[in-house]
Amino acid sequence: VNRRWVARKAYMKARVFVIFMQSCHRRKVLQEQYHSQRCAAVVIQKNWRSCVTEMWYIDTILLTLSIQTAFRRHREEKKYRKVRNASLVVQRSVRMHLARRKFMTVANAVMLIQSSWRKHNSCRKNKASVIIQAQWRAYHQKFRFLVMREDVMHIQARIRCFLSERKYRKVRYASVVIQRNLRSYFAQKQLS
Repeated sequence: VNRRWVARKAYMKARVFVIFMQSCHRRKVLQEQYHSQRCAAVVIQKNWRSCVTEMWYIDTILLTLSIQTAFRRHREEKKYRKVRNASLVVQRSVRMHLARRKFMTVANAVMLIQSSWRKHNSCRKNKASVIIQAQWRAYHQKFRFLVMREDVMHIQARIRCFLSERKYRKVRYASVVIQRNLRSYFAQKQLS
């Protein structure tokens, strides 16, 4: 009986030791698995954060570029309008000065001709003045017509220029939208 009890005690001791060793081994295996999974999760999180940060950076750059483009366009349009208005004022002043000088030259010539004619032939006084006035009115009307035609042609040219600029802006905006959508599509495709 004693042997049996000693053998059973030795067996139980060995069994407890084996169970303890198995639990230590399993714990070590589980710790290694946990460590490798944790490292993999850290790598995945790091890569995901890097991807999100890169996408945010690209979006920020694109938004910055679009804001800068809009601001520069606005600034250049403002400069263009200022220069255009200034040139219109200068052109008006020059035209007025030239027209006044031409008018004064013609008026002086008409008065000189009228006075010479009156001295030369007093009996044809009315007829000569009527002819001169008719010629002057014809010249004046022709001059007004030419100025008006030149102004109309200038306005038409400006309108055509404005329309072509507007068409160009629409085409350019459409191309920018298409490029942005294509870049977004390719970026999403690369992420997939």
